[in-house]
Amino acid sequence: MNKLALVLLGLACTTTVAYAQNYSFNRVMVVNNSDQLLRDVSVRDVRTGRVHDCDDVGPLGVCTRNLGNRRLGDGDFEITLAQGDAAARTESFTPSVPAYYYTGLPLQMIFDISDNGELSFYFKQETPFR
Repeated sequence: MNKLALVLLGLACTTTVAYAQNYSFNRVMVVNNSDQLLRDVSVRDVRTGRVHDCDDVGPLGVCTRNLGNRRLGDGDFEITLAQGDAAARTESFTPSVPAYYYTGLPLQMIFDISDNGELSFYFKQETPFR
């Protein structure tokens, strides 16, 4: 009985370890929903060191950087920006992909700045054949 339990436990551990989501992303978007200019906007992948610059994003504007498909690894992303006359600030986000997204389609990383200056981060995935 103990051997069976160990075999089942070993299979469960192997299944868990072998299960790795291979999400990719191909676009970084910074959406400015405020009425103030965002200055010196950059998004940095902390793991790889890659930086995606947007420079300035106007009020109610969007900056989009189209990339080739890039693997979404384990690690944080940082966004640095200055809103209006305020000093620059940097915030970190750890990607968490909803389970209902399909690994075969790339994601879009969206950084959303609200009217009151709050920053949020989420993923969007295009629906095939739309």
